[in-house]
Amino acid sequence: MQVITPYQRTPHWLLSVVMLLLIGCATVSKLDVSRVNSLATPNEVARQPDSAIGKTVQWGGEIIAVTNRQDSTEVQVLAYPLYGDGSPNRELDATGRFLVVYRGYLEPLDYAAGRLLTVVGTVSELRADAVGQAGYRLPVIQAEQLYLWPKHHRNTSNTLFGIGIGIGIGL
Repeated sequence: MQVITPYQRTPHWLLSVVMLLLIGCATVSKLDVSRVNSLATPNEVARQPDSAIGKTVQWGGEIIAVTNRQDSTEVQVLAYPLYGDGSPNRELDATGRFLVVYRGYLEPLDYAAGRLLTVVGTVSELRADAVGQAGYRLPVIQAEQLYLWPKHHRNTSNTLFGIGIGIGIGL
């Protein structure tokens, strides 16, 4: 008696197509995160800086302000948890503020308030600052890599695109 498994009845080309589709759906970070050795959030670093100074982190969020200095640019960011591709997830609560120090010039009109940014870099210090009247300690990141997300990245819209069979109505 011969036993036929579901695998034997499935055409091999169909399995190949399914595998290619799954590979195409995988998310890949835009930055090299191989040196990241701390998963602490900016708020956690502000509370316990000694455990994070010198560590490499990947943080991202919404740009609050940009200041160009003589040899560097400072970008203040409101941090959010990151999606698998490294982009900030503004649907979740913010995880604190941090300051990115980039050696060189960044155009303030490109790195404008409201844009999304992801950075990989080393935590170098805490800097005293204020948010309104409240004192605040900002973790400072010496940027090794920056990724400025496109203006309409993960834009919420009622129009969805996909591959498949079905009926859809966009309103």
